[in-house]
Amino acid sequence: MRELPEGWVETTLGKHCVKIGSGSTPRGGNEAYKQEGISLIRSQNVLDFDFSYSGLAFIDDMQASKLSNVEIFEGDVLINITGDSVARVCRVPREVLPARVNQHVAILRVNKEDLDSNFLKYHLLNPIFKRYLLILANSGGTRNALTKNMLELLSLNLPSLQEQKAIATILSSFDEKIELLRAQNETLETLAQTIFKEWFVNFNYPGATGEMVDSELGEIPKGWRVYELKELVRQIKPGTNYQPKRIEKGIPFVNGRHVKNGFLDLSDVKYITFDEYERVHKVWKPEENDVLITRIGTLGNVGVVRECDLPMALHYNSIDIKEDRIRYQFLYFLLKSDNFQEQYHLNKKQAVQEFITIEAVEKINIVLPIDLKNLEILKIFDGLFEKIKNNTSQFQTLAKTRDTLLPKLMRGEKRVEGFDQ
Repeated sequence: MRELPEGWVETTLGKHCVKIGSGSTPRGGNEAYKQEGISLIRSQNVLDFDFSYSGLAFIDDMQASKLSNVEIFEGDVLINITGDSVARVCRVPREVLPARVNQHVAILRVNKEDLDSNFLKYHLLNPIFKRYLLILANSGGTRNALTKNMLELLSLNLPSLQEQKAIATILSSFDEKIELLRAQNETLETLAQTIFKEWFVNFNYPGATGEMVDSELGEIPKGWRVYELKELVRQIKPGTNYQPKRIEKGIPFVNGRHVKNGFLDLSDVKYITFDEYERVHKVWKPEENDVLITRIGTLGNVGVVRECDLPMALHYNSIDIKEDRIRYQFLYFLLKSDNFQEQYHLNKKQAVQEFITIEAVEKINIVLPIDLKNLEILKIFDGLFEKIKNNTSQFQTLAKTRDTLLPKLMRGEKRVEGFDQ
């Protein structure tokens, strides 16, 4: 057994928490949720390092009073304890309070006198410890689960409170920079969509004369026409339904959950062999600047393939759209526009999961000028996209550096100088 660094102690999580507990879902399930009120945090809101507001549910005061024993306080650490997202960890953001958790999420509330909540978050996110949590969760019944007893008995190697805070400060500095870059991207995305709506929905574009003509979609500017998406792109191809075996290295096998924030996040991707890749993509292969959009389960997430993502194989729940008559940068913003997304979701079908067919995607309508080659006004979208792309590359590099440093700090292999000053 590895010797602990000087000043560190071996202990268990239960000895340093004043609360470890999960909640429940109000009677009625989704029908019981409100448009606003007190936040009810579910497993889908808890991502590693981050909190997702997507799908955040709300309950009223009466429902919340029945869950008063799982009221969340500022600084609480949240961990998913069941299902496929088991062991995902984040710290609750102040903005989501007041809040409760359902039965799939546990609150870890530290004793602030001897355990720093940020240090605990990073301890649980340490890739080495994360693997242990996943093995532990898979050791019981048929469903992945972490019990309260398992959490209480989790081993902790703790430095002094001062060193804990120093370690957490270093790691938090990476996350703060990542969050800043993500916020910049959100601003750029909002700007792009504002311009898109004004020019291509309201038709207040540079050089507009106000002359309108009739179309199957109503009045549109003179010199414009209604296109189907298939007329604007070289091809629209589905991914494969191949089910990969888990291997350590190979060709990334990308599915819908890897399409995040406009690009691909391959941090938890599975791999296939080169022979498998050649077999499943025998007819066509994803290329740089292809645009992806998810079509099964979570519908409408859009991302662009970068050179660093290749080669890659594509699962069937994403569609690969190759640019042709319009530049991929504009195609990216077009697919993310409210106008396109509304049509996309109107065409969805319901089976075990919601899905949309390739044929339905091909027929989605878009109103654009007839002379697309000379559409100089589209170049503004090129610049906005490149800024978003560069920011994404920066925060992904920061995340890799943080993830490399994290286990070294948590094992005491790398010590923080001057933490006691």
